[in-house]
Amino acid sequence: MLFDHYEIECLREGISEYNVNKFSESISSFSKVLEINPANRDAYIRRAYAYMSLGNIYSGIEDLHKAVTTPVSNESSFDQFHPFVLHGKIKRKIKNQKDLEVIENLILKINESLVSYYEEKNVFDNVIAMTKIGNKKEAIEELNLFIKDNPDHIDAYFYRANLKRDLGDDLGANADDLTVKVLQESQK
Repeated sequence: MLFDHYEIECLREGISEYNVNKFSESISSFSKVLEINPANRDAYIRRAYAYMSLGNIYSGIEDLHKAVTTPVSNESSFDQFHPFVLHGKIKRKIKNQKDLEVIENLILKINESLVSYYEEKNVFDNVIAMTKIGNKKEAIEELNLFIKDNPDHIDAYFYRANLKRDLGDDLGANADDLTVKVLQESQK
């Protein structure tokens, strides 16, 4: 999908307004983005931050919920792959500890979803290509980097275990097999 130029312009305008503490204006800009593209996760997240900066915690939580339930895709946002943190100025506005916990958990879920399926597919395409030409050690190194950023990715451990086994590293392969079992159990 090609993003509407007006959508991108409104998103950038909202970010600029937010950065100079014009929170009401940024909410309007992010709302315009969502009128154009209701699947724009980034606009929901940024509008949530603007709402919370104004002390409107519940509207912020509502937008974070919408962001969590909007799947990551090439159509979700122009600028969706940046991790988000809860800034101190927003934290100070949140008086209720339970609200703070809800918000932190939603932001964690959003950040966990930011590994795009394109990035994941590219990693596994690279690993398969390296394996086919006999570069199994390089394929393991690629998986090591991927696992470092995605420690709960079962397929990465499974594939790495098979490569380690092929290279005679039975101890390492068994450790990865055990990790696969633990992760599978934790998902039940």
